[in-house]
Amino acid sequence: MFFAATWNRRSQIELLEQLEMYVSSGLPMKAILAAAGEAFAGRRYKALSKIRATVEAGQTLGNALAMEVNLPLTITNVINCGESSGDLAIALKTAHDLLEKEQLLISAALGALIYPTVIFSATAALSLGLTQGVMPQITPILLGLHRELPLLTRVIVVFSDWLASYWLYVSAILLVSSVAMMMLYRFYHPFRFGTQWLGLRVPFLGKAIKRHTLTLFFRTIGALVNAGVPVDSAYNQAAQAVSVRPLRCILLDQAISLQQGIAISTMVFPGAPPYVSSLLACGHLGGQLGPALVRAADLLDLESAATFKKISVLVEPLMMLFLGGSVGLVALSIMLPIYDVSNAIQR
Repeated sequence: MFFAATWNRRSQIELLEQLEMYVSSGLPMKAILAAAGEAFAGRRYKALSKIRATVEAGQTLGNALAMEVNLPLTITNVINCGESSGDLAIALKTAHDLLEKEQLLISAALGALIYPTVIFSATAALSLGLTQGVMPQITPILLGLHRELPLLTRVIVVFSDWLASYWLYVSAILLVSSVAMMMLYRFYHPFRFGTQWLGLRVPFLGKAIKRHTLTLFFRTIGALVNAGVPVDSAYNQAAQAVSVRPLRCILLDQAISLQQGIAISTMVFPGAPPYVSSLLACGHLGGQLGPALVRAADLLDLESAATFKKISVLVEPLMMLFLGGSVGLVALSIMLPIYDVSNAIQR
């Protein structure tokens, strides 16, 4: 497992793609793993050497990949099912497609956050520049006017002086708080659950998270069912792999109903459009539940992309208002005293 940390999602996708190509060519497994190892170096090459030794010792390819490459459990189960049924090339392609679709969804979600992050950083930099670079130079002039400064100006002056005196402590507190929040989110499950619960209730964002999660969930179940895994087992495995804990709890509760004989098409999935149940019902009646689940995932994928686009469209003007408002307040605090003095002189 020491080598597993060196395998990111992109390298996992590349490895599965190469394995699928070599398996399709009819090479024996020993030659396949040797050829795949030549495309990697360092720890990844050593990991592939260990995978080859593990497979030669009698382990399945999926289990060996799980131990050394840190593949998700659902992906390794797809590979194991393909290996046992003799359709390893198809299983590897399915696993590759699953990881690639998930990576595209994650990239789309992160891409929607880039613009707000840039605008927020620019706003913070401009505001700090004005309060710490301009205000200290302007304050003596404003105080020299011997007039009562406007309330906004007094607030900005006090904030500027306070920040100049305690900026080091403020920076340390922000840094420690950020690290503490990340550590709590990663290691303290109740905090992660609460944070995700709140995120699901944010307008538009909560809907996007639900659609994104269900897209991965349905695509995983569909791949497992197509690989020959029973529906109830595939559902449980896919639910265990859901990273949003509030949704995972709901899906795991429904897994119990599925084991009791309830049809998957009758279940209510959080955030799923009405057509999903109809699509699953048709697939269930026609004996094509796996393809129906994959089709549902594709449709949800399109809706997730549209939702992320809507969020970006809504966030852009809000962030511009935030930028203009923050900088405008500081500029207004400087201009108001000058305007008052100008009026007094004209009188």
